[in-house]
Amino acid sequence: MKKSILNAINSINSTDEMNEVIELIKIKQKQLRAIKTQGVKSKLSIGTKVKFENNDGITTHGEVTKIKRTKAVVRVDGLLWNCPLGMLEVA
Repeated sequence: MKKSILNAINSINSTDEMNEVIELIKIKQKQLRAIKTQGVKSKLSIGTKVKFENNDGITTHGEVTKIKRTKAVVRVDGLLWNCPLGMLEVA
């Protein structure tokens, strides 16, 4: 972690300042996720082979059958998974 970030955190003197920092971090996190999602979405089309980690942490391969606003439907061994775009990678 950068020293300047640590110094900024150490300079927080009240709960109100801490809450403001937390809100700003949440906003930045949302922006970064949106950028990642948009990057993935631009690479996807129906029939694209993708991979993702399933609920058990196992890398799973499948094929995109439908692309929604924030998720994609992926066919894996005959089953359909509704996956957030941020967790997909083009295989």
